[in-house]
Amino acid sequence: MPRSTTFVALGISLLAFGCTVADASADAEPGAADAVSATPDPVPDGLLGTIEATIDGESAEFYVVAGEIRGDPYAAAVWYETGDGRIMLALGGLDTPTPNLDTFQQGQAGTPVSFGDYEGPVLSLVLDLAAEPEPVTLELPAGDNASSLIYMPRATVDDLTAMYMAASGSLELTEVTLSEGILTAAGSFSGTVRSMGSGEEVEITAGAFAVSDVPHLSQVTAGG
Repeated sequence: MPRSTTFVALGISLLAFGCTVADASADAEPGAADAVSATPDPVPDGLLGTIEATIDGESAEFYVVAGEIRGDPYAAAVWYETGDGRIMLALGGLDTPTPNLDTFQQGQAGTPVSFGDYEGPVLSLVLDLAAEPEPVTLELPAGDNASSLIYMPRATVDDLTAMYMAASGSLELTEVTLSEGILTAAGSFSGTVRSMGSGEEVEITAGAFAVSDVPHLSQVTAGG
């Protein structure tokens, strides 16, 4: 599987379905998670940020949530180091700030099984950044760079017609800081996404995102 496809698939799992540290282990060097300069505080209940966009002419707002899944900390935005010395930032939003996370189901190693009670849309971003991240503009799809834009008009894990991946567009990261293991980022994006099943295209314009207090992947382990 190409590097970009691997990371996009991983990003979708991290963003929308919860995650375990094992999800990133195949792409990270041994001990990479231990390289964080300081251990972040546990992920707080509430929001890490928002994603806004106009989708096929309709304005929409998505919420990047944090909380617990059956007692385990959960964050819909995480960052981690890759084996080739880069940083991946994965963030995803739901159309409600208060999803019933306890109904989300996972298989072994965080494999997505179900969104539980949530049936709404999901908008996700995956950013492939330098080891010392800085503002950057990326074209989508990004070739060898794993950055991408993913839209699902309805939450699902088994219907490719509802999985829309970036066909063209751009993403501008206007703000990014990484300090003591905590990441903050903001930016804008727009483009065309295409259904992996039907080939239907959807236009996304006026996209904007802002997240703060994003934890390292090692700080969140959603139980299945």
